[in-house]
Amino acid sequence: MDEPVVVEQEEPADVLACVRAVQAIEAFTPDGVDKILAVVRKVSCNEVADLSTGVSRARISARTGGVKAARAYLNKARLALVAGWKAKSTAVDVEGKKLQDGLAEIRDEVRRPLTEWEDAEEAKAEAIRLEEEAEAQRKADEAEADRLELEALKAKVAAQEEAEARRLEAEAAAKVKAERDRLNAIEKKKEAERQKAAAVLQAKADAKAEIQKAKEAQDAAEEAARLAEGQAKYREKQAEEREERRIEQAEKDRKAAEEAETERTRLAAEQAKKDTAAAVQAERNRIEQERKDEAAKKVKAAADEERQLKCYSDAFGALVKMGIPSDFAGPVLDAVASGKVPWVQFNYTEDVQGGVEQEEDGK
Repeated sequence: MDEPVVVEQEEPADVLACVRAVQAIEAFTPDGVDKILAVVRKVSCNEVADLSTGVSRARISARTGGVKAARAYLNKARLALVAGWKAKSTAVDVEGKKLQDGLAEIRDEVRRPLTEWEDAEEAKAEAIRLEEEAEAQRKADEAEADRLELEALKAKVAAQEEAEARRLEAEAAAKVKAERDRLNAIEKKKEAERQKAAAVLQAKADAKAEIQKAKEAQDAAEEAARLAEGQAKYREKQAEEREERRIEQAEKDRKAAEEAETERTRLAAEQAKKDTAAAVQAERNRIEQERKDEAAKKVKAAADEERQLKCYSDAFGALVKMGIPSDFAGPVLDAVASGKVPWVQFNYTEDVQGGVEQEEDGK
């Protein structure tokens, strides 16, 4: 039988070739196992990992595969040796277990930098996703705050106009009463009873008018409340529909991603080991792009809602400038937004808005 030969090169090119250079019968001894582990460690761990390049990461995977192949080869040799040499099976198994554990340790040690790099990349991607979601939520909150501020402004203007109308009405009533008293004084109470009856009738008429005005004001307030409630329900319905579409699209994207992942897994199993790292990176890029697309959709939805609120506010201001009372301008815009006015609708595009601003500047 030939003497065992252990190949010790400065930088061996193939772990499996170095292992095959050792006689199987001599390999599974304390000295033989230590020599094999030393050779495999020297061949596999002789490079400093540079995880910033795909080539370096691929070389780590290749060296890991070489250790796996050597481990499988030696295990197969051990089993063949045990089958042919039953008397020494116990000693061979003990040393074989030691060799397997040692090679597994080397394998894990070789791949540890790549595993740590992959974990770090996943943590970075998750941090970016959380930051983008927080930014989208902030913009949505700002849009809601602007909407509430506009509603408060509308209510304040309506209250001021109502107070002014009541003041003018009171002044007019005072002037009528003063004129009536002056005429009564000129007539020197000749028709005191008639004036008394007329005063009673006038009081009744005033009371009836006040009741009618109060009823009309109440009806107007109820109509405004109904319009506001309809507008709120319309916006709530739009938000629910957008959320349903987003959930439906997310489900479709998830199923498509699962199907694509299944196909990629099947194809990856048929590719050579050198393509594994590239396929994993491609899958990460796809998931990252989907996350960015979803974040962009959320940002666009928030911007669309903000643009609609600004359009409503600009239209309201324009109608008030034209002399239309705010308590009429608001219901008119609400009716247009809800589709109750034939042949009239809002156009939220920026080009149209720009044209309106230019026309107002020209005036």
